[in-house]
Amino acid sequence: MNASGEEALSIFKKWEEEKSPVRLIFKALSAGGIFTGRVFRATPAEVVMVSLDDDPTSGLVSVSFILPHSFSFIDPRDGGKDRELLESEMAFGVVVLFASGERCTWYELPSA
Repeated sequence: MNASGEEALSIFKKWEEEKSPVRLIFKALSAGGIFTGRVFRATPAEVVMVSLDDDPTSGLVSVSFILPHSFSFIDPRDGGKDRELLESEMAFGVVVLFASGERCTWYELPSA
């Protein structure tokens, strides 16, 4: 489902305020990776994540929204036959597609 920047920012801000555990999966032209942490700061210009123990030396990721991009939401309830598997892995997510071809997917981890 397509989303505006304001709608996406409201999700990032919610995760920041609630200190929700969030996973980031990123794919660039020559690199990719996965980082699990929490949103430390969310602004219209960037999202910064830190590790779950709040120690920036354990991990810190910053994603800039300066380049052209689009937002969409992902919801495990839309997973059809894979719905149960998706719901066990994620609560709700935001995808950012950059004009350069890079992709970042954030999703809140389900509460235990």
